[in-house]
Amino acid sequence: MGKKINRKEFIWLDRNESYFFLNRRILNKIKKFDSSIISRYPRYGELKKVLAKRYNSNPENILLTNGAEQSIRLFIQTFFKKGDKVLLPAPTFVVFTLALKSIGIKPNVIFYKELNNKFIFPTAEVISAIDKKTKGILLCNPNNPLGSSITRKEILSILNKTRKFKIPVVIDEVYSEFSGYSSIKLTENYKNLIIIKSFSKEFAMAGLRLGFLVAEKEMINKLEEKRDLPWAVNHFAIHTAMILLRERKYLRKKIKEVLKIKKELVNFLRLKGLKCYETDTNFVIIKHKNYKKLLKNLAFKGIFLSETSKYAYGQKLLKGTIRMGVPSKEDFKKIKQRFSKIH
Repeated sequence: MGKKINRKEFIWLDRNESYFFLNRRILNKIKKFDSSIISRYPRYGELKKVLAKRYNSNPENILLTNGAEQSIRLFIQTFFKKGDKVLLPAPTFVVFTLALKSIGIKPNVIFYKELNNKFIFPTAEVISAIDKKTKGILLCNPNNPLGSSITRKEILSILNKTRKFKIPVVIDEVYSEFSGYSSIKLTENYKNLIIIKSFSKEFAMAGLRLGFLVAEKEMINKLEEKRDLPWAVNHFAIHTAMILLRERKYLRKKIKEVLKIKKELVNFLRLKGLKCYETDTNFVIIKHKNYKKLLKNLAFKGIFLSETSKYAYGQKLLKGTIRMGVPSKEDFKKIKQRFSKIH
């Protein structure tokens, strides 16, 4: 028999998971789950109240979902139909494309640009493409897979033009805590704005599948009617979310730690001769002419990254790139050791 593989020695950085956020103290709290309620259907009122307070909104403006993916699919199925004109700045989160395809929509794709080691949002092109035939705009801020942000000024310019046509604008903000900017407050003045949030990255709950939408009450009511799934979120996800929402100070500290490690990681990779793009997320984008060989060599050393070239939409923007999640301090030390043996 061959040598048994020690999977604990593997470093999984291919899905941007906040795998080192939850400490023993928090995990012990999570384990204290009242199993007597498991026989009853979940209630969401208390969690929505806490979320509303955390994000300066109102409970009636929040809809809980089974991850951000359900939020995206639910919105698209509710407000669009086959043949609609939908603007999609890309590359972007793959679920947007899949959800549109599922109802027969081929989006009007407007591509990001590259400038000075950054990916730039195509503001002018998006604004000029908006007209009375436009049925919606799907944004991702910060962008996944690019890691770049759309500025508040750019978002306002889009909202001001779409408002007069009553065009819904969706912003996926799954990575917003890493960038330090959210547009949730804008939902008070822009009734056509819908924000999608998730507990996967900033709360380290990717495995529990908890997301939510923030929008004006009428919009939320339409989404809830369409969903036809009154208990999409389970008891344990609610229990864990309530605990983590009380850990704001601790989680902010962890996010600052991620940003610090990311800066050190980028410097390390650049010293190794790799091109790294600036990002506002918990991952970095690396460009290398032999990126497939690099991926293979890293995997051989137990470091797993993801190929981002597949999200290029036929463009050159992400050709030859790979994505690397920010590791823990301990794993970063291991990466430095293993990376030094890779050419």
